[in-house]
Amino acid sequence: MIGAEQRWRNTGQLERRDLDRIIQAEQLQQQIRSRIGADKEGLRSEVDRILQTLRDNQQPRSGITQRMETVAAELGRLARENLEQIEPPLTEARKENEAGASDRKPPKPGEKGQLGLARQNQEEVENTLNELLKLMEPWGHVNQVKGEAKAILQDQRRLSDQTKDLDKTETRGTHRDKLTPEQRAELDEAAKLQSKLEDRTGQLLGQMERVAQEKENQAKEKQNTAEESIRLANKQAAKDKSLSEKLAGAARALEDAKAAQEQAAKASGKEWDQQRQKAQEKRQESQEKLREAQERKGIDPAAAKALAEAADALAEAGALSDIAEPLQEAAQIGREGNAKEEMKKAQENISKNQPLQAGQAQQKSIQNLEDVVKALEERREKELDRLQKKLKEAEQKVKELAQEQDRLRKKTKEAQQLADATERERQLQELARRQEELRKKTQETLKELTRLRAERARQALSGASGNMEQAGRQMNRGEDSDDPQEEALDRLNDARAALEREQKVVEEELARERLAKVADILKRLKERQEAAIAETDRIQQQALQQKSWVRSLQTSLGDLAKTQEELGQETRSLAENKLAGAKVFARLLSKSADAMTQAGQGFQDRLKSAQDHPDQLTADGRAQKLQRDALRRLDQLLDALKTEKGMARAPGQQGGDDRGSGPGDGGPRPPSDDIPDIAQLKVLRSLQDEINQRTVTFGKQHPNQTKLTEDEKRELDSLSKEQKEIGEMLDEMAKPADSDGGNQ
Repeated sequence: MIGAEQRWRNTGQLERRDLDRIIQAEQLQQQIRSRIGADKEGLRSEVDRILQTLRDNQQPRSGITQRMETVAAELGRLARENLEQIEPPLTEARKENEAGASDRKPPKPGEKGQLGLARQNQEEVENTLNELLKLMEPWGHVNQVKGEAKAILQDQRRLSDQTKDLDKTETRGTHRDKLTPEQRAELDEAAKLQSKLEDRTGQLLGQMERVAQEKENQAKEKQNTAEESIRLANKQAAKDKSLSEKLAGAARALEDAKAAQEQAAKASGKEWDQQRQKAQEKRQESQEKLREAQERKGIDPAAAKALAEAADALAEAGALSDIAEPLQEAAQIGREGNAKEEMKKAQENISKNQPLQAGQAQQKSIQNLEDVVKALEERREKELDRLQKKLKEAEQKVKELAQEQDRLRKKTKEAQQLADATERERQLQELARRQEELRKKTQETLKELTRLRAERARQALSGASGNMEQAGRQMNRGEDSDDPQEEALDRLNDARAALEREQKVVEEELARERLAKVADILKRLKERQEAAIAETDRIQQQALQQKSWVRSLQTSLGDLAKTQEELGQETRSLAENKLAGAKVFARLLSKSADAMTQAGQGFQDRLKSAQDHPDQLTADGRAQKLQRDALRRLDQLLDALKTEKGMARAPGQQGGDDRGSGPGDGGPRPPSDDIPDIAQLKVLRSLQDEINQRTVTFGKQHPNQTKLTEDEKRELDSLSKEQKEIGEMLDEMAKPADSDGGNQ
């Protein structure tokens, strides 16, 4: 609505696109009003049901009750005072302009007018909903913050492109007062949009800081609970010296964690990250000590309960810190990068008709927002990558433990068959010593699993440790130890299987994170290509309406050609760099880039023709077809990236019990650039379907291929080449990792 209102104020009339936007706004307002609803429907009804449930269950008043009452009251106020006041002025403004009344006048300075009144109520609804979101932030999630950061970034990129269009030769350096009403309207629209993005950025940074602080405070409360539980457990187990020592170690580690947290709160950059990591390690050390204490036998029930409460509180504290830390880092990056301030500069420069300076400020804000999003995304990706490697290392250690346990079991069986009692006893004593050494190794690995929070694997390994201890005692007594040794081996295999499952879960999540990043890049390219196609349609329609390629349209056509060629260069760069290893994706993306570049060149040729013959209005069908071809390629790639069950991991990433194929064993090639093979195969299938359809169509149109024109022969040759390319890409994917060297 901002653009329509500014155009109405500056020119006294609305364009057809403004009227279309008003119609869309009316429809959207109806949906919003319906969603918020009356007393017995929509969000208001859902909130009332929650409050009634709290009353029916006779729950005491709490923060949750107060929050829900506030939400109910504010939604009711919006429904009464604002939502009903938006649609009528929109409808009236639209009908007035559609009627073409000659006496209609824009509102005077200081007057709101119909569109201004509608926008005032829209902004009140928006501001109230933002305040309610702040109220509900404790129930929010990092992904929601990341989603808003990405949305602001995308909107700022779009506005940056819009600002470039304002930098026109005929208006460059002209004082605002000397611009036409239409030109001032364009500036005011862009300035208003920039101001809104500035507000959203400030709200986002504030939200990240508030949520991070709240989660940190909750983490501290949980750590205090853990400390109190440890003291209580120590008091209950005062006579157990060994247990008291473990509890004292847990308490010391927790104190060190708190000290590191306090240092991190005062630090920034690398030091902040080091102190944060130290706090995390100390919390994990405290958890390990508590685990060891819990596994002791004969613990007083009250002490056991206190230990369990301490362990649970520490686990919750760690989870809360995991939420707070990326938010803290991203908010700090946003503040230090001055994204909000740069947006304010851009808004001021746009208002003064200084689009070049505005663009420079916008680029700085875009760079900072990219860093903010990167901090939110890459921390999780790095953590998953690190966890994946640690789980793999842990699985290898458990595998080695299982192999050693199996060897011990076989040797024990052999020793128990010895006829010489003295020799049998000597060998069993030696094997019992080795069994105890293996149990200690198992205990060390158990600590690592605790740090990795691999609970199922930890439980299985803990059981194996107990079986090993029992087997050692029986061996020392000369008794048959086959059952506990067999049980230990089974538990070790269970632990390994659990670790494999954990790895697969982490691999899936890591792959989804990486695929989402690639998809985001492609979506941005797609949005910009769609905008270029829309601009092509607008320019052509304007030329037909004015029955001539006037100077302003020639300028727009030249800008379009430049934009399309630049987009082609950017798309090619992505294909040749980031996605170079994903052969199928890279090739299809290169085709999209070719089509973009050729479309841009076609528009340059059309511009020359328009300059020489401004009355020739025939559209450049070939350039428009190339634009659509480029968009279709991007759609094919995005469709292939849609994650399905079992898709996120590529064939070379499956893991498992010695089933993976490594270099040199003739197995499948590992995936490149985080694009799974199944996604590339989906692209190949899409390309093959497309060629099949084109081939069938060509055959129907040209049943007698002995009478083809030169253009038709070239088209047939193109189909043949593309079919060959698909075969080559499929062969490339099927090649073993070492197919370029070694024996075939």
